[in-house]
Amino acid sequence: MTISCQPEADGLRVILHDHAPPFNPDEVPPPNTTAPLEDLKPRGIGVYLIRKMMDEVKYEFSPEQGNRLTLFKRK
Repeated sequence: MTISCQPEADGLRVILHDHAPPFNPDEVPPPNTTAPLEDLKPRGIGVYLIRKMMDEVKYEFSPEQGNRLTLFKRK
């Protein structure tokens, strides 16, 4: 896995790149945030937090290049 951070005039871009099996974050359903913590499923919380905290999220996959997740947070 490689992680790169690119400061930009209006924020910060973070790119995560790996060659793991394809993963589409759009297929992860949102967690039930009204459920008690002990009832939450162990998967999907990270995707939910990314969506809530980042201003832009872009996922790309290609067999040659692997997975690339680009996150952008404005100042």
